[in-house]
Amino acid sequence: MLQCFPDDEESILNTLEIAEKVESYSIENNIILPKFTLPENFKDDFDYLSFLTYEGAKNKYGNPLPAEVNERIEYELGVIKKMGFAGYFLIVVDYIKAAKQMGVLVGPGRGSAPGSIVSYCIGITNVEPLRYKLLFERFLNPERISMPDIDVDFDDAGRQSVLNYVIEKYGNERVAQIVSFQTMQARMAVRDVCRVKGIPLSKADKIAKLIPARPGTKLNNALEESPEFKQLYDEDPEAKQVINIAMTLEGNVRSTGVHACGVIISPSDITDFVPLAQAKDSPIPVVQYEGKDIEKAGMLKMDFLGLKTLSIIKDTLELIYKRKKIKIDIDNIPLDDKKTFELFQNGATVAVFQFESPGMQKYLKDLKPTVLDDLVAMNALYRPGPMGYIPTYIKRKNGSEPIKYHHKIMAEVLEDTYGIMIFQEQIMQLSEKMAGFSKAEADTLRKAMGKKLHELIEQMKVKFIDGCVKNNISKEIAEKVYEDMAQFGNYGFNRSHSVAYSIISYQTGYLKANYTAEFMASVLTHTSLKELNKMLSECDRLGIKVLGPDINESNTNFTVINDKTIRFGLNSIKNVGNIGAEAIIKERDDNGPFKNITDFASRIGTRSINKRVVEALAQAGAFDSLQLKRSQFFYVYDNNENTVDRLLRFANDYQSSHNATASLFGDEEIASEFPMPDCQEWDYKTLIEKEHEALDFYLSGHPLDPIKHLLTYFTTNKLIDINKTTEDGKQIFFGGLVQSLQVKNDKNNNPFLIAEISDYNSNYSLRFFRNDFSYAQSLLKLDNPYFFLGKWQINKNSNQAFLSISSIYTIEDIQKAFNKAKIIISLLDPNDEDWIKLIELIENNDGKNSLFFNINSNGKNLCLKLGKSVDYQIINELENIKCITSIKIYNEFIKDYIETIINIDTDTEEIIDNEVYALEDETMMEM
Repeated sequence: MLQCFPDDEESILNTLEIAEKVESYSIENNIILPKFTLPENFKDDFDYLSFLTYEGAKNKYGNPLPAEVNERIEYELGVIKKMGFAGYFLIVVDYIKAAKQMGVLVGPGRGSAPGSIVSYCIGITNVEPLRYKLLFERFLNPERISMPDIDVDFDDAGRQSVLNYVIEKYGNERVAQIVSFQTMQARMAVRDVCRVKGIPLSKADKIAKLIPARPGTKLNNALEESPEFKQLYDEDPEAKQVINIAMTLEGNVRSTGVHACGVIISPSDITDFVPLAQAKDSPIPVVQYEGKDIEKAGMLKMDFLGLKTLSIIKDTLELIYKRKKIKIDIDNIPLDDKKTFELFQNGATVAVFQFESPGMQKYLKDLKPTVLDDLVAMNALYRPGPMGYIPTYIKRKNGSEPIKYHHKIMAEVLEDTYGIMIFQEQIMQLSEKMAGFSKAEADTLRKAMGKKLHELIEQMKVKFIDGCVKNNISKEIAEKVYEDMAQFGNYGFNRSHSVAYSIISYQTGYLKANYTAEFMASVLTHTSLKELNKMLSECDRLGIKVLGPDINESNTNFTVINDKTIRFGLNSIKNVGNIGAEAIIKERDDNGPFKNITDFASRIGTRSINKRVVEALAQAGAFDSLQLKRSQFFYVYDNNENTVDRLLRFANDYQSSHNATASLFGDEEIASEFPMPDCQEWDYKTLIEKEHEALDFYLSGHPLDPIKHLLTYFTTNKLIDINKTTEDGKQIFFGGLVQSLQVKNDKNNNPFLIAEISDYNSNYSLRFFRNDFSYAQSLLKLDNPYFFLGKWQINKNSNQAFLSISSIYTIEDIQKAFNKAKIIISLLDPNDEDWIKLIELIENNDGKNSLFFNINSNGKNLCLKLGKSVDYQIINELENIKCITSIKIYNEFIKDYIETIINIDTDTEEIIDNEVYALEDETMMEM
């Protein structure tokens, strides 16, 4: 500074003064707990917590308490007292108790909290830790002073009620949510720089779209990965300047949001401890520190999580009580229910929490779970990493593979998981039992292995081996065990969390198995449009019919009519809304079903039911049960009024006249009948399209129904599966309905076509460039179905996969090929009854499709060719014959067979290189 300002001593002194005024500051603070208001006769938080714990223990375990229970309670209370966390437990149990009193469903626990018997006794969790070998130290390590982490699940509709209770109890100035920061990603940074510099949007798009779309891509990496992006950087000075500036912004905070579930409670005004800000998405202020920083500041952070599955359970219980007057305490259902385990054993777990994926269903069928521990293990194993041990677990569970241990002590810990280390708690128990680790040391080891802290792992290895040797376990065995522990520790799962969430899984399975219609109605209510088809298919599989909305049977949400029938809710209809739905339901509940359209109009007030509501109800079919045609409501008269206009005027006039008459002459009814026009019903296509407008969903039918057989048996992929297999050269064949067609220009101003197609469950965008553009544009028409032959290819420059469409086919093309395609039916151990059904079907069916049978009987394989041809429609009937495991149909466009699995319970081997025998009808009859 003296060299810079040799003649300005005063300026130099001023900089020194400023430096001396800079205050060193740390946000770190001791743990700050709010004061919990105690009932009378309790001297402090710990005194009250002890009382609640022992009272709860007596209710759960009986009096006197078992010695093991009493010992565990005393140990945990001692740790809690030493660490000063009694008040924390009281705060949590208080708002959980309040939630239950408000009718909010609370989960059995999550995270490591179920490992605490104190939490169980006072009602924070509903998982008995001794029964499931859960460890308190996994939750609270006495040698590591840090806030216990008790996260609580509430049904997602009730979460806000609990938050409101906390705000009211502690005060608005003492409760806040937590900020979240969104940082600039590569593309956004480029766009922001272009916007500030006034660069046209078209050029901003051009630069940004050259950056690979993969999440987490950095601009430096993009320059290496994308030759086109690098070329633009090198050749365009303006683009280079934009990218260089964007590099300095990349990763910086761009905007703020609100943490999804974190809540802060302080002992006094929060601004005494941390800064606050207002957020548009939060009714209360947010703390300006993120989650990790807020904990460093000592503030009490609690996670209030909304779990959709709890809402499904809650609604199911309400439907059961409403229809059957059975009140179920979901926290105390039997955990050995036969029907529930049969459901899991059959893999019938669609809509069952955390067990609904096809892969999980397959493993469940192999495993045949018989106890909750099996579900706990599968919940932990079905993840990347440990998933490879599932077959071993299944074999050992079913007794087809021996269980071996390095040492007999390991059997005490690993017996219930058949010798496989699955849980972090097992690592802790092994280190205690084999090496004499303290409980706190065992937790430190668990954390080191889970977080791959290699230096600490090596340090503790010496201690582990020395401890084992002191306990007369050889060094060689100790090293093997530690090596296994380190390997399993990389992905070992939290047993406490797995048990708690497996209990929720079991609860959903129990409700599905025992109260199927009520459960599925609740699931449908809470299912997104994207998943609705899947759940409707499951209802169909279960023999439950899902009917459209009806003014005389529908409630607000999906409701159960009987064990085999569910109705859509009025809330499912666009433009009806809560007010309209509730007005209809209240009037119906108060005064009985609506007899006809006149009765409806005369009883429903036009304040809550307007033209849009009535038209939506009609389009959705809600008036069908009144023997009305949907088209009648949209009939247009000479004065350009439609029927709904006249109906609403009639309703208004009727009610005005009725009120005037009632005031003069009492309750005398005014006789009048609203005339509905005589007209034809819409054609099928119009009817389902109008219904789709009202429901955002095809219910009575689907435009693809006429070609459903082609989509099912003649394609390699559904749209939802197209991107699952993208290896270079992979050929696929698929179909769908053209939903939209858009022409755009690429970076060189050449036109290309984007065709959005849909099937029953999803949408997919196809792009046609250069020569393919004209071909696709001339052939594709809106609202028409097509089939596409495509091949995955890898771009040599970007190394990214893209789908190239080589051919587009009309329905006529595909149906013609399908009508004469070779059909192969695979049979597993067919019996006489199966053959009788097959023969009857074949005798009554004539067509152009040659038919073959692949027969696997008593371990022997045989391929038989039928002497007559059949019609493809026979396959719809064949699906009902139990011995049929799959149907293969030859697709001449891909020059290969397409297989549809029919009986997924069966694991049949592929039949190859079999001798083919010609089989005439007479020969088959003799068999």
